[in-house]
Amino acid sequence: MKKSFFALLGIGLCLAACSSDDNQQEKKPIIRERVYITYPNVTTTGENTFAFRVGESEFIAHTANEKLGSMGLIEFTTPLPPELSSSYYLDTDTQEYVMYIWAREQNNGEEEVRIHYRSDRPLQVGDQLEIASETAVGKATLEYKRYFQKKLEVYAAKAGMFKILKIDSEKNIISGTFEFEAEQRDEYLKLILATEGRFDIVYRTR
Repeated sequence: MKKSFFALLGIGLCLAACSSDDNQQEKKPIIRERVYITYPNVTTTGENTFAFRVGESEFIAHTANEKLGSMGLIEFTTPLPPELSSSYYLDTDTQEYVMYIWAREQNNGEEEVRIHYRSDRPLQVGDQLEIASETAVGKATLEYKRYFQKKLEVYAAKAGMFKILKIDSEKNIISGTFEFEAEQRDEYLKLILATEGRFDIVYRTR
């Protein structure tokens, strides 16, 4: 009788330990590697990519490493992973449609772009949005920061155009192409020209 009791006790302890190990395994954070992508094609399927070229340099931002695991926490293997975020919504206070895009270059965590746009009408496929140096209804503003020869340079776009290729309010996809000319804020004679710009983003509504 004693042997049976101790045998059952041993089985119970083993099961409890196994269950505890399983729980610990479930709580382990999922480690993700930093993902790099090549220059993206023009797409309209919500690939979460944003890119343009300045001379021989490429600016590429994406969220290819933003897929969460089925359980557990996420730990970054690098302090500044590639990031890209966007929002598009109707501001109920001003009754204006607002678009905001923020992108960080995948190879350089200190190189980034910020885009603001607002209008009294919703975006439509085929729209061409003028990029201007001053904030105005129906026009977009763009700021570009980069380190060049170990010095921070901040550029403000003075001219350019966004062309909307897709706007899907059901899947929250906004896609298009763009180019712009920007002027460095501290050195007004220093200009850059960005070409072959494209974006294909799943946006938030606020």
